[in-house]
Amino acid sequence: MTRGKSLIWIFLLSPIFVGVVVLFSPVICFLMFKDWIERRKFYLANPANLFFVCTSRHQWEPFILNNVLPALPPKVQTHWVPDRQHKKRSIIDRLCPNGITKPYLVHFHKRGYEMVSLHEEFLGLKQHAQTDREIQQQVRFYLLSAVEQIESQMKSNRLPADRRMTT
Repeated sequence: MTRGKSLIWIFLLSPIFVGVVVLFSPVICFLMFKDWIERRKFYLANPANLFFVCTSRHQWEPFILNNVLPALPPKVQTHWVPDRQHKKRSIIDRLCPNGITKPYLVHFHKRGYEMVSLHEEFLGLKQHAQTDREIQQQVRFYLLSAVEQIESQMKSNRLPADRRMTT
């Protein structure tokens, strides 16, 4: 195809492209506004905004139920990520990036989120599925240090670009 014919096709198709953008821009704006409202409701409903995100996959559930949940600090809420067959994702699942190994602690705020992975620390302890006070003490130590790390990240006011969100 010659250069002249390419320019003619671009000239003919550009109004269609502009029309599609103009047609769908209200829909995109509505979805962005709806997401903003949902985030705002989430922030107001969860003043602590500190979550322990976990999964029941890969034999994590017995360890978490018996040793992690009893050791969680009171201000930390638990969020179980549903398996992949679950159709509707919660706002926490949508705010957190995909592909992050669970479990982890995450703190949401208006500017974005701070996150500390606990996967490596808990991986060696995961084999202890039965309730064990010593394991719970180790878990409590890891959790409290992760909470302190998140709080220090919040105080330092540094937020990596990949963890920023607009509200």
